[in-house]
Amino acid sequence: MRRLRPHVSLERCPPCRHELPAKIVAFAVLLAKWNLIPYMTEVQNPPKVFRLLSVFGTLLMALVCSLTAAPVAEVTPHFVPPLDTARDRLFNSGWLFHRGDIEGAQAVGFDDSNWRRLDLPHDWSIEPIPAGGEAAPVLEPIPGEWRYTVGDSEKYAKPGLDDSGWKTITLPAMIPDSQPATYYWFRREIDLPKEMSGKDVIFNLGCIDDCDELYVNGEKVGDTGVMPKNQPQGNCTPAFGESRRYSVPARLLKPGKNLVAICVYNNRRKGGFLPPKGTGSETAEVFGPFSNRAIGGTHSGFTVGGTGWYRKHFTVDAADAGKHFEILFGGIYMNSDVWINGQHLGLHPYGYSSISYDLTPYIKPGEGNVIAVRVRNEGITSRWYPGSGIYRNVWLTKTGPTHIRRWGVQILTPEANERSAKVVLNTEVDGDSKGCELRIRLIDTHGKPVSEGTGQITSGTIPLTLEVNQPALWSVDHPNLYSANVQLLRDGKVIDEVVEPFGIRTISYSVDKGFLLNGEPVDMWGGCLHHDNGLLGSAAFDRAEYRKLEIMKQNGYNAVRASHNPMSDAFYEACDRLGLLVMDEAFDQWHVHKTPQDYGGETFEKWNAKDLELWLRRTRNHPSIVIRSLGNEIGNREKSEDELANILTGLKKEVAKWDPTRPVTGGTAQAFDNHKYLGLYDVKGYNYREDKIEENHKLFPDWNVICTESFPSGNSQLETWNFVNERPWVSGSFVWSAFEYIGESWSGQVLLNGEEAGWPSYAAACGLIDITGVPKGGQLFRNVISGTSDMEILVLEPPPEGRSYQIKPWAWPNEYPYWDWKTGQTLDVKVVSRAPEVRLKLNGKIVGSGTNNKDRITNVFKVPYEPGELVAEGLEDGKVIFSKTLKTPGKPVALRLTSDRSPVTASRNDLAFVSVEVVDANGEPVMAGSHKVRYKVDGDGTLEACGNGNHKDVQGFRNADGGTTWHGRSLAILRPSGAPGEMRLTVESDDFPSAKLSIPVTKP
Repeated sequence: MRRLRPHVSLERCPPCRHELPAKIVAFAVLLAKWNLIPYMTEVQNPPKVFRLLSVFGTLLMALVCSLTAAPVAEVTPHFVPPLDTARDRLFNSGWLFHRGDIEGAQAVGFDDSNWRRLDLPHDWSIEPIPAGGEAAPVLEPIPGEWRYTVGDSEKYAKPGLDDSGWKTITLPAMIPDSQPATYYWFRREIDLPKEMSGKDVIFNLGCIDDCDELYVNGEKVGDTGVMPKNQPQGNCTPAFGESRRYSVPARLLKPGKNLVAICVYNNRRKGGFLPPKGTGSETAEVFGPFSNRAIGGTHSGFTVGGTGWYRKHFTVDAADAGKHFEILFGGIYMNSDVWINGQHLGLHPYGYSSISYDLTPYIKPGEGNVIAVRVRNEGITSRWYPGSGIYRNVWLTKTGPTHIRRWGVQILTPEANERSAKVVLNTEVDGDSKGCELRIRLIDTHGKPVSEGTGQITSGTIPLTLEVNQPALWSVDHPNLYSANVQLLRDGKVIDEVVEPFGIRTISYSVDKGFLLNGEPVDMWGGCLHHDNGLLGSAAFDRAEYRKLEIMKQNGYNAVRASHNPMSDAFYEACDRLGLLVMDEAFDQWHVHKTPQDYGGETFEKWNAKDLELWLRRTRNHPSIVIRSLGNEIGNREKSEDELANILTGLKKEVAKWDPTRPVTGGTAQAFDNHKYLGLYDVKGYNYREDKIEENHKLFPDWNVICTESFPSGNSQLETWNFVNERPWVSGSFVWSAFEYIGESWSGQVLLNGEEAGWPSYAAACGLIDITGVPKGGQLFRNVISGTSDMEILVLEPPPEGRSYQIKPWAWPNEYPYWDWKTGQTLDVKVVSRAPEVRLKLNGKIVGSGTNNKDRITNVFKVPYEPGELVAEGLEDGKVIFSKTLKTPGKPVALRLTSDRSPVTASRNDLAFVSVEVVDANGEPVMAGSHKVRYKVDGDGTLEACGNGNHKDVQGFRNADGGTTWHGRSLAILRPSGAPGEMRLTVESDDFPSAKLSIPVTKP
């Protein structure tokens, strides 16, 4: 069976192919070095003859390589602006923001004159914590005398209840003679310190055995663990080892006395209260957005949430009276309430859904209008960093009363090959469509019409089938896109029009061949991604979304898993354009909470059908999406096989309503033996357990399987590659994780003995690409596996004398591709290559040699350090087929600034990512050491974020005067101000001369 071939570039060819292209490239490079032909990237206006010679040489090399290799097109950084038309107006600018809760902010006449003005997207959790902000006040209400009783009743949480007949107990303490499977209620009044009045307050309850619910003045604040009464199958999910730190909103607290009520469920043995692990008296440390007192702890990367408000004043033309208006929010995290002109439009809990509201009944054409949005990210709402606020784009849509429904065009390509394709379009129309007609034109990537048809409207949904001759199919290597121009006409006049991009392709899954794209088997060599954008937090700038996926493609990935929630529009559009296959995921949890205030439990039960509809309708036309995942690690805590199967059956029915074309999977971590549940998935998803895949394959040889998560550490990636390639019924694998991400900051840590994971680390170090976009050692290893790189040299950073490393799960050792250490140190040097033989030379002397095979591509050599040149060579039949060199750089003397793109557009959604590198006198990077740097931006742009790849450097992402380099690098992210001109970045350091970079800003 033919599988996906490794990626190769035009500048090298793998050893199994002809040597001619590589020799041509080498000769061309040599001529360029002799100045006989120019480097096209360095000479802007070369003589015409040189241009012709260079173009001819490039074409010749491309032609020869196309005959001998499987090239991947260059991934050119580019920016695709968000949708912004007269119909769908981008609504990001001119919002007002207030961090914290405030009474009456939804009212039209509310005074917001002192609120901060900003443009979306926006994430307040990545901004510095205000003085006295949410992370500061901590209250310990437990110590003291309480009243308690046995049993459970809703009335026990209510103020005014006569509890004088209850027993008394001094806490913290275990419950006397506590019984298993029993509920207990505790009540007391506490005095709120005056300095905490009007603020959100963290209640530190310590540890409780087993589950609890906290109520303040009669309202539930949160819970930890899952009591049987809150779980459909009646099972308990204990949480006796977890510290309870609840964020109590200011709106629930009163000056003076407040009633605190706690329901405790004791599952087994003894139950009760243990002293807090971290007391409120511990020293508070706050650095930018990070606080060691953050209620989310490692979950949120020590950032804080809370409540925030947004308001926007706007007008619409008086001539638009009678028009239909909607507002679309790409994403609000989370628990959002929306008002227009004081009228409440609705609330939505899920922070990853795109939600729209009909403004028509309340909007006032020709007058001022006010949109108000309250966002509540209170408590521990996620296992990773979610961010806070309106973090994706917003649009205001204006149409006639009769119009094409939002996401109302469904495009299917059930039949497609290189000769012809059938394109089925189902269009939904809202309003009075009597006498209306539909006209659809299909446009290719060059703007040429390729098919057209019309249809009469007889119902709310109009089906139309068009034929395309000799279609350009969408694939990983050739991501060809079309667009459908859909017009709604009445009496021959266009009354509404939308343009919907799509790709022509077919997908299927086969036990014999795995995943098939256009009938050809393709192994998904993928990576899991969370939704944040590193130093930008969760703010989904379109350029940041594209850049993240460009880096994925450059590093040999052909697939991504949206972990564990729907992504932004720009994310899917970038995958469409770049040729990345997508496993699209809906939820992290179902009816069981994974953190106290997340989307699980009763919220999921009430909202999942609506959120599935919003997700599927929005994303169903993206050709990159080839499989749907309904959840991650569902079944870890549940015990009822029938209950899980029933829930999954219901979810699949909802999916079939909106997108019947993709198979359904889910990331399974412990329910491998729940065959009734697992068997309901179209493709069975497994997190990590290849042994269970083998075991279940013997029982169910007709199951299609995919590795939804795999380990990044050690030799696991190579083992996974071989596992997938040797089993046609396994369609691919997704490593956890491709990028580092904020939150889960215990994961992937490399610690010195005696250290503990957590503070001050803010990010999960399990990512193979660091938080600034630089590949780490594990990614370079992976690039050799996939064929993106021939050979890599990685040097293990030695621990301090007398210390040793402890490698946490999902971690890769501290290995770096540089040769700049202390003389006399003996270093572990890892040579990674698929060459049959390798040898390592230091300053011309062989210091090691070894062999490789399918299951082993790494040789580790002990090398005493001396400055100079370290060369690794790959050999076949005794001949060198490629090599890799690390050179000791000179002393650091300067900073070099390089933008990922220049020019950039003036769009506020565009960005310039500027790499700051420490270099020697020859321009070679110097990775050793750390240097303080300061960033200044003037002209037509601002500094949006800055930082480095060290996830323990909690200096903050807006700290322009307190930056440092790490391994010779840092990153500055510049945002255009909205007008053409020039952005100018100056980076200062006490160690080097100032470095300057100007970036032209052009019209969008």
